[in-house]
Amino acid sequence: MQFATLELRSSTHFAHLAVEASGLALRYVEGEAKSSKDIMMAAVRQSGGSLQYATTDFKRDPEVVFAAVRHSGSAICHAAEEFRRDRLFVLAAVGQNGLALQHVVKELQADRVVVLAAVRQNPAALQYAAPELQRDFEVVIAAAWIDFSTMWYACS
Repeated sequence: MQFATLELRSSTHFAHLAVEASGLALRYVEGEAKSSKDIMMAAVRQSGGSLQYATTDFKRDPEVVFAAVRHSGSAICHAAEEFRRDRLFVLAAVGQNGLALQHVVKELQADRVVVLAAVRQNPAALQYAAPELQRDFEVVIAAAWIDFSTMWYACS
């Protein structure tokens, strides 16, 4: 896709085939094809990280963002800020990749339910929790239950 002509990169048919093979090909999509929701959805379903190449409108589209974070929780860092402060979207993101906790607003890094979901998915997410939750017994036990080495974050 990178070396395709502008005409091909603007073709919705060609773009759709390309993003189905590799969602990150969205980076090279041009013109009308770039504003196609079908192409965008195909890209984020194949690779949530392709959200970084989406237009601003798609980064604000709940359906697109949800599909992206379900595939790759860390894609939330490319979403519009309203999704990084939305508890349901954040729970979907940290449920897929606990380390997505680093990309959400401070209020949700201090939300016990969000942090528990994150550390249960990846105990290393404890390092991105608010300091008071890094010392919370239930949160620390949830993380340590999976990986005892995460106790370091609780002790620092």
